[in-house]
Amino acid sequence: MDTPDFQEIWRRLEEIIGSGITVRTLARGVPNYLQWLNEGIAVTTKRGREVLPREWFEDVWMTLLAAKILPLDQFPGTARYRSTAISSILALLPYVDFTVHPRTALFLVDHLFSHGELSDTFGVGLLGGIRFRGNADDPQLVVFITGATLGNTDEHQASHPYRDRWEKGILYYTGEGLIGDQTMTKGNLALSSSIKRGNPVYGFQKQAANQYRYLGRFRVEGVDEEQQPDQNGNLRRVYVFSLRPQAPNEKVELLRYLGSIDDEGPLEDGAAPPTAPAATEKTDTRVFDIAGAFPDLLEAIRTRGFHYEPWQVAAYVTALRTKPFVILAGVSGTGKSKLPALVAEATGGEARLLPVRPDWTDSSDVLGYTDLQGRFRPGPLLALAREAAANPERYYVCIVDEMNLARVEQYFAEVLSRLEDRHPVPSGGFVSGPLLNQRLGDSDAEWAQLGLPRNLAIVGTINMDETTHGFSRKVLDRAFTLELSDVDLSAWQRETPSPRPRIAWPVEAWYPRAIRLGGLPDVEDVRGIVQQVIATLTDVNVFLRHAQLQVGYRTRDEIALFVIHARDLSAYFVTVAGERVDPLDLALQMKILPRLVGGSNAVRRALLQLLGWAFDGKPRRDEEEADSVLSAWHASGRTGMIPNARYPVTAARLALMWERLLDEGFTSFWL
Repeated sequence: MDTPDFQEIWRRLEEIIGSGITVRTLARGVPNYLQWLNEGIAVTTKRGREVLPREWFEDVWMTLLAAKILPLDQFPGTARYRSTAISSILALLPYVDFTVHPRTALFLVDHLFSHGELSDTFGVGLLGGIRFRGNADDPQLVVFITGATLGNTDEHQASHPYRDRWEKGILYYTGEGLIGDQTMTKGNLALSSSIKRGNPVYGFQKQAANQYRYLGRFRVEGVDEEQQPDQNGNLRRVYVFSLRPQAPNEKVELLRYLGSIDDEGPLEDGAAPPTAPAATEKTDTRVFDIAGAFPDLLEAIRTRGFHYEPWQVAAYVTALRTKPFVILAGVSGTGKSKLPALVAEATGGEARLLPVRPDWTDSSDVLGYTDLQGRFRPGPLLALAREAAANPERYYVCIVDEMNLARVEQYFAEVLSRLEDRHPVPSGGFVSGPLLNQRLGDSDAEWAQLGLPRNLAIVGTINMDETTHGFSRKVLDRAFTLELSDVDLSAWQRETPSPRPRIAWPVEAWYPRAIRLGGLPDVEDVRGIVQQVIATLTDVNVFLRHAQLQVGYRTRDEIALFVIHARDLSAYFVTVAGERVDPLDLALQMKILPRLVGGSNAVRRALLQLLGWAFDGKPRRDEEEADSVLSAWHASGRTGMIPNARYPVTAARLALMWERLLDEGFTSFWL
């Protein structure tokens, strides 16, 4: 099928949409009523009506022609702000197909896929004739590869034990397993499960080495057993699946059909739902382009007159997406309390300030207490948890300001415990058990059941001076600690805001993929990252063992999950000058270095070895060997990074801590 120019594409869209049709968005299934206009396509939803200009479709089409495979988060220009609607419209074309797993993407049906593109586009493995995403008994999608050519039943059999064949328009596809009887497991089970599940099944034909032609979508109509020779010529039992190709018009009918089964009934042709400002349309997290929205976040912060390095904002957002407890440290006046407030404001969330008093010794000032009349008086954090639970579509941040004016482990004990007993809920996100330990009367039963909702995060700001308290391991192990001490005093001018509208982030964009490595939905996709983190922490534990400060499973999981979440914003882990900042380097600084406090020989030895390891991979044994690291740090201007070090951020902070230990006989992570 020859891919036409955009003029033909626009004509085909006019032909398909006609006087108006209703389709659903690809991932979430939101009904959109479409009307074709000369200047664009009008999209009407329950939230209102908006005309998407022809130029947006042309930009996306030309980008798709060049890229062949186009995820929604890579839509060009302003078209990305309506990528959900545009993608569902372009998917009506016979030249285009789509997938919604692992992320929504369009692809040209005449593109020859490579192994890597199959894996990246559909989230499947690199090996096997049947590849699936999800569980074999409950697949999200299946990709199969055949050597059979339409109209040819014999040629492929001569060189391959799988006797795939076409008969009367049906592909009879032999299951996987080269030797002996095949078993109903893995890919065979995934295809068989597709009969009832009806999940997408994508077919490909091998053309040459690492080249696969797309055959289209298939419906699995049944599975039978046959006797066929295996790779050694011995007869064995095989599974043969009956796969019927879906015609291009079936895809259009599918999108039409999905648009007619809204819970409240289909949208009628010519009718529009109640109007509302189109700019408030919410984007589904599965297609929400967090990387595409991030420049707007940075711009919103700068237009307010605040200046942070891109990596600092990216690290804060990533830490919050990994775990809803972040500590912002640094010298006074560096914008610690403003960063969470600005991010919340720019992303459509809500930030509330909770100033800590030095006389707090228990949780009553945070969670609440029962007065002398027996009435429960909720504290500010519990009240905010209730508000967040009542507004699940909005993300809330509680800024615990100057949180170490009192001892955190005393007034925050219940909160710290609940952070660790969070559990997933079917609709997404994680919630905890009740925050209160005290028994309340029936009239206050609602407060007694409140836990940490999935749309609430806690961000603490701290200063370290003679009026504040240090942190116990219980606190440090449960938080990501981000240092904001390095500032650029020359950055003071406010930028002019962009005229384009900003889109609020869906609350689901803040949900972590998992809170334990064992809970990750797709381990194969991140196996390399996990193995790298484990290898790194194994080295680190060798050095920390001298002071009995080694990390455990919680820290391992949270560092790995931070690096995994950082992939979504990888382009923004950079300095203003464009220098790359490694998320693993930041995670080591945030989760490992705050443990190192004191002046004992054990701490000294651990610090010395870590310093050399972070600088060039070679642990140092004495002060003289450490001089080369300090010299490199001084040569860089004693900044927060040592250029060309193995872990520049971690090495720079270790150099500062080592120098402080030499000068004062005592050291800590905190400034």
